[in-house]
Amino acid sequence: MIVVAATAMAEGLSALLGSLIAVQTVFVMAGVVTMLAGVAAAFVLRGAARLMRQVTVT
Repeated sequence: MIVVAATAMAEGLSALLGSLIAVQTVFVMAGVVTMLAGVAAAFVLRGAARLMRQVTVT
């Protein structure tokens, strides 16, 4: 249910932004947000992997 609500909100927001500014700008902004989320996830998962290695070694 939360995923459906988030998807609907994202679609509505992208439609609103697309009508206010150029559509290409909306896609570029979405790409930047996706890239930043990927980088953040990589750092979080690297830290989790490091923690798991410490737990299994000791």
